[in-house]
Amino acid sequence: MTDRFLQPKTNTSSLGGETKAEKEAEVQQLLEQLRIADPDNVSLLLLLNSQLGNLHYNLSQFKKALPYWEQSLVLVRQIGNRSGESATLDNMGAIHFEQYHDLKTATQYFSQAYYLLDQIGPSDIKFPKNHLDAIIEEIGEERFKEIRHSIGVAPDGEKEQVESESSFKVDQDFHLGDDYADKQP
Repeated sequence: MTDRFLQPKTNTSSLGGETKAEKEAEVQQLLEQLRIADPDNVSLLLLLNSQLGNLHYNLSQFKKALPYWEQSLVLVRQIGNRSGESATLDNMGAIHFEQYHDLKTATQYFSQAYYLLDQIGPSDIKFPKNHLDAIIEEIGEERFKEIRHSIGVAPDGEKEQVESESSFKVDQDFHLGDDYADKQP
């Protein structure tokens, strides 16, 4: 399987600096900011967790990216940002699809992202739709329908069961990456 969504490892990137070392330094700075952040400042916590997830993703540290995006998902749902929720679900789905080859979880994430955007409006709906299409291309229509049925997603055209928090919910007692746990007081 080729990586359709995830960028290969590189020594340069745009988030957190030009080089891998600069990105890693940015991770450390964000971890310190997260450590001292006001726990009631949900917007700041969301921003920091999202940036940490993005940096780890760009560094090809996918296992470290997921816990930050899981926390971002909890926070984005708390403030009711459905577009941000969809983007986070889509990011998490890409890792499960490309890195873990977990088609069931990827389909859950992509389906939720798709239907959230469909409720908001079709402006960015192409991204989760493209990911769902890639899964269909990889495994075929019949297997895809079996997976959707097993996770409680109605057939195409019907939107029952796929709500932002009802059919699939990230456990709020998630495990943050070791680099985060080491920085806690």
